Amino acid sequence: MSGERPLPRFQARRQLGRTGFQATRVGMGDLADRSVPLAQCVATLHRAMDAGLNVIDTAPSYEDGYSEQIVGEALRGRREGMFVIDKVDFLDQPVTPQVEVVLPRLRGQ
Repeated sequence: MSGERPLPRFQARRQLGRTGFQATRVGMGDLADRSVPLAQCVATLHRAMDAGLNVIDTAPSYEDGYSEQIVGEALRGRREGMFVIDKVDFLDQPVTPQVEVVLPRLRGQ
């Protein structure tokens, strides 16, 4: 589009622990706002990814799973090279059942 400025690039990176993964120094998190349509939220995340961002933070409690739904949809076919951080909400409960609830959302299902 004419007149549209190029995206800034997320170039500053650092190694994430001993993983060898080169993470952007900034990431996106808590993407959810149920008053904003899913497609618009996904487009926002895609724009950041297109600019080189490769770290995303989410949690089941962010708008009752809507953030994970956005992340799952945005990563569909674009998972390579992305580092996703998800959390559990209930520290006093077993982790496996909590993870089993969120995985379908993160898979874009």
